[in-house]
Amino acid sequence: MNDVELPGRTIATPEDDVSSTPVAVNLVAESTTTVDVALDDLLAAEHAINVHLSADEIGTYIACGDITGDPVDGLLDIELMELNGSGYMGQATLVDNDGVSTDVTLTIMETGAMATPEASPAASADAASDVMVEIVDFTFNEASVTIPVGGSITWTNSDSAPHTATAMDREVLQSGTLNQGDSFTQTFDTPGTYEYFCEFHPNMSGTIIVE
Repeated sequence: MNDVELPGRTIATPEDDVSSTPVAVNLVAESTTTVDVALDDLLAAEHAINVHLSADEIGTYIACGDITGDPVDGLLDIELMELNGSGYMGQATLVDNDGVSTDVTLTIMETGAMATPEASPAASADAASDVMVEIVDFTFNEASVTIPVGGSITWTNSDSAPHTATAMDREVLQSGTLNQGDSFTQTFDTPGTYEYFCEFHPNMSGTIIVE
């Protein structure tokens, strides 16, 4: 797990390999790489950080995150979402070096420690008519939501990256782009089970049950 990749370029050297020495309970690896691009220049175009399994398996992506958001005092944190069922997610911290280069520090964690517990049968049976779903850490924090006919769901994006809530049948649900802090509410009048996802990050998914 060592490569920081931007469109059109890959930054990877042996000394930048992610360390395998654990430094926290669910933190499995960390690495710092200096990119010869200013942070403002990275944010001025569409860039992403991709984490590969290893130098030998460069084509296997285990986590990624879009470089977007508003830096605070030259520092920007972005979430790295799990890819390909790797079992890993994490965070990237980007620090601007006087507009000359950017230090990128990656921390990779096991996703199991971040899993959201499933709702109990009793809780599902007693469906709330108005449900709040927070988009955080590249997940819908309520993976499965049950509401009665006429109930509504409000999605709020707490990530720095943009997301959507989009049903497989877009006529059922299409939030459009939700930037950080944006919310979208929809009422569901037809019973059924509806699968939905984020158009920017298709591995983010959820289920709506209307009964």
